[in-house]
Parts: sequence; structure tokens; C-alpha cells
Amino acid sequence: MLGKVFRYMRDAVIIFMLTFALLEGSFRLYYYFSPVFIFPDNSDNRFRGKPFDLYFGFMLNSRGFHDTEFQQEQTPGFIRIVGIGDSFVFGAVPVSVQLSDIARRQNEHAKRSTL
Repeated sequence: MLGKVFRYMRDAVIIFMLTFALLEGSFRLYYYFSPVFIFPDNSDNRFRGKPFDLYFGFMLNSRGFHDTEFQQEQTPGFIRIVGIGDSFVFGAVPVSVQLSDIARRQNEHAKRSTL
């Protein structure tokens, strides 16, 4: 009698493990052909938008950032400023009140900084 119970338990564990393995394999196969947010990769690029996509009515630049187009090479005589912060830096607010846009407008007359 006790051997029969262990056999049922063993069969139940095997069925559970096979079901889990098949489910995991099918999810990975689906993700390979159609990536979804449920299985994110560890890259920081997963948060970046698609280039030239619309984000709340604002077109992303060619690199997928919520900003106007900028040069990768630094122009001599210009100082680059990086903004790290909340929604006023990121751009969840209208472009005209973003911290980077306000700084760009204030420094535009000096022609010494680029954001």
C-alpha cells in the first residue's frame, strides 16, 4: 500500500516537471519570435523607445530618446550638460517646461552650451 502512494507521488512530480518544462520552452519559443515585456532582457536599451516613434505626441529622435536631435561628436567650444532627475528632466511634462529646454533657452544667447 505504501509503495503505491510513493508511485503516485513520483508520477505526479514527473508530470508536474514535464508540464513546467514544456510551458517554459513554449514561452521561450514565443518570445524568440515575438518579444514581449513579460520577459525583459537585462539591457538598459529595453527602456529606450523606437526611433522616430510618437511618445505622448512628441516624436522621439533617431536614437530613441525623448529629446530633440543632437550630435554625438562634441563641437569645440561647447560644454555638454547631462540632466539626471525626475519627470521635468525626462520629459513626461511638455517640452517647453522641461529642465533641459529651459537651460537651453537661457544659454542660447551665449552659444556656449548644448544639452
